[in-house]
Amino acid sequence: MGAAHLIRCGCSDDSFDYFRAYLLTQGRRVFESAVVNPDSLAGMALLPDEYGSVGSCEDMLSIAWDAHLAVTGEDLPDDAWERRERLPLDPDWDFDFDDEAEMRRRLPRLSAVYLR
Repeated sequence: MGAAHLIRCGCSDDSFDYFRAYLLTQGRRVFESAVVNPDSLAGMALLPDEYGSVGSCEDMLSIAWDAHLAVTGEDLPDDAWERRERLPLDPDWDFDFDDEAEMRRRLPRLSAVYLR
């Protein structure tokens, strides 16, 4: 989430979902690299969506819905939207993302691009 916070100049939960969806559109290698090393995104050109938001692809989140509807003619079942168990967050990344010094220490390449 720290990388998304830098790239998107702040990041709500929804904004993070749109950012994660954008990363999925960039392919497995980019996505997995970002999970292991978020600073790897520093060299990636992030294109704006139709609203001008960089690193965002809200439409990606509806692909399963649209595909299911196209094949079955029906909406996804109600329980398809139930939250699944998530892995616990890394406690080492539980800090204030607005702390520029800490962001520069943890994400030096991204900070060099997005913090001026």
